[in-house]
Amino acid sequence: MNSSEYQKLYELETSYWWHVGRRTIVAVLIRKFALPLGGPRKPPATVKILDIGCGTGETTKFLSQFGKVTGLDAAEQAVEFCKRRGLFNIKHGCAECLPFKENSFGLVTMLDLLEHVENDSQALEESYRVLSSNGTLLITVPAHPTLWSEHDIALQHQRRYLKKELRAKVERAGFKVQKLSFAVTTLFLPMLVYRRLQRILPPNRKPQTSYVLLPTWLNNTLIALLKLEAGALEYSNLPFGASLVCLAKK
Repeated sequence: MNSSEYQKLYELETSYWWHVGRRTIVAVLIRKFALPLGGPRKPPATVKILDIGCGTGETTKFLSQFGKVTGLDAAEQAVEFCKRRGLFNIKHGCAECLPFKENSFGLVTMLDLLEHVENDSQALEESYRVLSSNGTLLITVPAHPTLWSEHDIALQHQRRYLKKELRAKVERAGFKVQKLSFAVTTLFLPMLVYRRLQRILPPNRKPQTSYVLLPTWLNNTLIALLKLEAGALEYSNLPFGASLVCLAKK
């Protein structure tokens, strides 16, 4: 990620619709599929969680309600931003070579991380290694190569994923896929139109993300739409969307 984007992420991560909505989806899926790993009667702190690609830390902080969280990021700048949020159980390291022993965690999250990693297959294999038996991997990634834009370039993405591609890579790493669905469905068409318009307009000299500061009412409306999606994802898969969410077991 370009260094200037970390400050932007730090400022927007707590309230911007994309991040708030994604956390809602993540919470629903963890409660539905991952928490039983620690036993329904055990306190959340008994579930050890690894948040790979923790960024500026707001999601890592959010995950602490489900267990004891360790964050990891390849960028030292990200680690510093996490400290600003009061998070200190943060490691500097890369997803392809995790600095942890085998069978260390009950839940590993890779939330919009794999698309940044050059060798995503190796990162998945490392996640498999550090997960305990029957542990859960939760992934979100950007979908559809046709949506590629300067937003991806600014965030230093390596790729956007096809559904079948993500499933194949997760299964090759040894996982059994329990759920694989599109997400951000209600906003897919507006995003598609916006990205297509970006291709027509003259490019920025320095690629920038698609963060658009919205009026509060609109930001809250988009959050509400993603909350509805989260409710639907608990029971079914969505047929299309700008993101993919995958939940798999070791």
